[in-house]
Amino acid sequence: MSACQDGCIRFYDTTPPSGKWVLTRTVHARDVGWAIVDTCYSPDRHFVIYSSWSRFVHLVTLDGERHEALPLEEEGFNRCAKVLYVCVCVCMCV
Repeated sequence: MSACQDGCIRFYDTTPPSGKWVLTRTVHARDVGWAIVDTCYSPDRHFVIYSSWSRFVHLVTLDGERHEALPLEEEGFNRCAKVLYVCVCVCMCV
């Protein structure tokens, strides 16, 4: 996976024996300020969460069915706590 300033997250298959980088999917990130800051796969490799310089983290399914913006700022919910909560939920149970 690569995430770049062009606002695209690209997924590659590098499975042996060739080991070549074969582009398998491109996700056009939403609400990207300057760059995509971080990405994380779910353990089952069906979801990716990414962040940029915005007030949202984005949840994407690799089949393209879902691309959801999750707000970081909600009344009564600390921004850092929200990011941690979303990342734990994605990485543990989605």
